[in-house]
Amino acid sequence: MRTTQTITRPVAYIFSKDEERLIDLLSRHQIEMRRLENNTDIEVEIYRILKVTPIEEEDKPGEMVKVRTKTKTLTLERDSVVVYLQQRAGNLIPLLLEPQSSFGICTERSGREYRFDYLRSGRQYPIFRLMNSVAFDLQ
Repeated sequence: MRTTQTITRPVAYIFSKDEERLIDLLSRHQIEMRRLENNTDIEVEIYRILKVTPIEEEDKPGEMVKVRTKTKTLTLERDSVVVYLQQRAGNLIPLLLEPQSSFGICTERSGREYRFDYLRSGRQYPIFRLMNSVAFDLQ
């Protein structure tokens, strides 16, 4: 497989505490997670899914995902999950969480039931990217 796109690695990914299935999957991969101690205003990068196109990749069906990014300050709820890339599994994290990754949680093709249904045209991707180091209270 050849690289078709590169991304700027974020400092961390942040998502809702309600994403229990995602928390479970990351835990099984021994990915460390922290939680916000308080509701917190944070500037994050947000993906909007523009288009999802079926493709064939390595003789398997897949998706080509077109996104638009936007930087926005959001108030994230207490207990939102923060996944820093500065950890042992740091290279695996973007591979799993980026919407355009061929091996991500939304695009995996192993035939197992790991796929997440986050890729819908016109919708916001529920995993945010923290692009700058910020100090905030974590549990």
